[in-house]
Amino acid sequence: MNHWTDSKIRVHGLYCTLALLLRGLIWRRIKAAKVNVSMCRLLSELDDLRQVINIYPKKGRQKVQRTQSVLTKTTELQEHLIAILHLRKEENRILG
Repeated sequence: MNHWTDSKIRVHGLYCTLALLLRGLIWRRIKAAKVNVSMCRLLSELDDLRQVINIYPKKGRQKVQRTQSVLTKTTELQEHLIAILHLRKEENRILG
């Protein structure tokens, strides 16, 4: 930890706490779906996922930029994790 002021140290602690909480919630959802993987393997599989979003310039009087989302080649386990955690764009909803 390379922080010198108390406020930065507190923020770092907050980030670490939030990361542990998020990791625990993901672990809980995976275990509820009866997927038997270790925490290390789960984090490794999620870390290997890559997504590229291409943003195209507007043409003419187009109001919205066109985008294209491409996910790298995934394993069967990664596909299952994506489905459990609702990581597909179509499955995400706007909250509020």
